[in-house]
Amino acid sequence: MKKVFVFVNVICSLCLLVTALGCFVNPTYSWPFAFLGFIFPLFVVVNILLVLFWLFTKQKKFALVSFLPLLFTFPFLQRSFAFNTKQHVEKDIKIVSYNVRNFDLYNWSHNKETRKKMFDLLEAEQPDILCLQEFYSDTAHFRNVEDLKEKLGLKYHYFGKTVVVDGKNDRRSWGVITMSKYPIVEKEMIDFSNSTGNACIYTDIKINDTIVRIYNMHLQSIHFGYNDYKYIDQIQDNQETNMNETKNILRKIKRAAIKRGEQVNEVVKSINQCESAKIICGDFNDTPVSYTYQKISKDMNDVHVSLGFGFGRTYSKIIPTLRIDYLFLDPSFNANSYKVIEKEYSDHYPIVSTFSLSK
Repeated sequence: MKKVFVFVNVICSLCLLVTALGCFVNPTYSWPFAFLGFIFPLFVVVNILLVLFWLFTKQKKFALVSFLPLLFTFPFLQRSFAFNTKQHVEKDIKIVSYNVRNFDLYNWSHNKETRKKMFDLLEAEQPDILCLQEFYSDTAHFRNVEDLKEKLGLKYHYFGKTVVVDGKNDRRSWGVITMSKYPIVEKEMIDFSNSTGNACIYTDIKINDTIVRIYNMHLQSIHFGYNDYKYIDQIQDNQETNMNETKNILRKIKRAAIKRGEQVNEVVKSINQCESAKIICGDFNDTPVSYTYQKISKDMNDVHVSLGFGFGRTYSKIIPTLRIDYLFLDPSFNANSYKVIEKEYSDHYPIVSTFSLSK
């Protein structure tokens, strides 16, 4: 029996090490590594339990089989689970990043109600800088650009439009938008060649005498539909699996991971060329243990890791550990506070931080 436990222990330890490798492999070339970040927390928990198990036996030395891999992957665990309990006093500049899912546009019976709740939430937060993904606005019924500017007092904006449809009486636009109470002195859209619905924009804003570049991005989505989520719920409820449904989900993950790998490289190229202080935020559609996170977070401060606690879930579906929305600050800035607002008006939760320009 002891040999069986040791064998299982070795397998689980190796699996934990392999999941961390996903940070270093571009999914464009090997897409299965993109999936590993989703199961990293599972193998962390399993190996912690195995360490505890061996410590309560006479064979305590076998606890090292799991303890050493846990020690090696601890930096990745810190990304996934933050341990902070105190935050600084809120002051200076507040930034909000939020995937608003088109303000619930397609829920025809309740979209106006949901839109109002989102608007009220943002008004309560009173951000100085607002970065929204899956943003929608038109010139007839949902004049979201104009309405938000008026409600929040944000004078400046840049709307990176991924799709524009001209109707008979209005123009409808989708994309990502950055709004600011500070002047925007430069702006550009990084248009992904492999996607029509995803994009990254940057805006150079002038805060006092300092130019700060804000990257606001929405990387490739998996595009799960209603039936996909229903099937995932069935699996979680220990019901039967369906091979065709499983293959369909894996195909979507593969397609998104490959596209996201290409998009990340385009964004990082721009980031590396930027000489200004930076803020990077948005919906990455990827986990903290991923190639996406590894590349974009380089030399930046993940505010959740610095000030958050727990997994910091930002996506309300699938599993309760999914943090796929991020806010990275330039190391020269001082992060003062961070929070996730768990309101299910969208399938994402808004993330909020306050910061000072210099430490």
